[in-house]
Amino acid sequence: MKRYGVEGDFVVRCSSKGGFAISFVKEEGLGIDHRLIFYDADIKPDPRDGKEKPFSIVEGRGKKVRRYSSLSRIVKDLQEKKVIGQAFMDPETIVHFSISGKRFKVPAALFMHRGNVEVKKTRLGEIFDPSSLGGFPRGEFWNSHVGHSAKEPMFLDRDAEAFNVVLNWYRYGGKLYVPSKISKVLMMTEIKYFRLPVDIITKSNNGRATIEFKSRGIR
Repeated sequence: MKRYGVEGDFVVRCSSKGGFAISFVKEEGLGIDHRLIFYDADIKPDPRDGKEKPFSIVEGRGKKVRRYSSLSRIVKDLQEKKVIGQAFMDPETIVHFSISGKRFKVPAALFMHRGNVEVKKTRLGEIFDPSSLGGFPRGEFWNSHVGHSAKEPMFLDRDAEAFNVVLNWYRYGGKLYVPSKISKVLMMTEIKYFRLPVDIITKSNNGRATIEFKSRGIR
């Protein structure tokens, strides 16, 4: 996990049985243990406190079900019980976006900064920041139930075509490819919103304003 800028004693990953799984070393020489976490986007708010608690975990032989509002709350609970130590997130966790109604599905690894400061400072790099804060990744995505399923995607009221350009910036090492069909004025707005490290150069040629983009890349 060093390539993502973090280390940890256990991993929270997508489970083949649906939901998530926490995997951790029980004790040295005793192998790996797992705790399944179930996710239900249709769960109704808890009548006791009015909070949505779509995550659940089954505990003990009595199969007691405990419900939580976020992955971070589960991790904090297990840490307080001395079951697990420091978390890191599985970069293959799938993120579901709804960009003005258009759906996108990408791995969280795309935004995990891998130790790169410029990526970490972008809006999406901040939302998916895997570095530790109080024993759990600080990024908003890891502390929320939004974006973990197609039923409850992370909604952003932005331009969908421009968002694909933003995703490609992360995919291709910080290189910015803007198709001619996308307005440069629109792209300039999206670059500023997502806080991409791209220099915006405006020029005037015979009274005609032009916009150019110079990406700094991901080093």
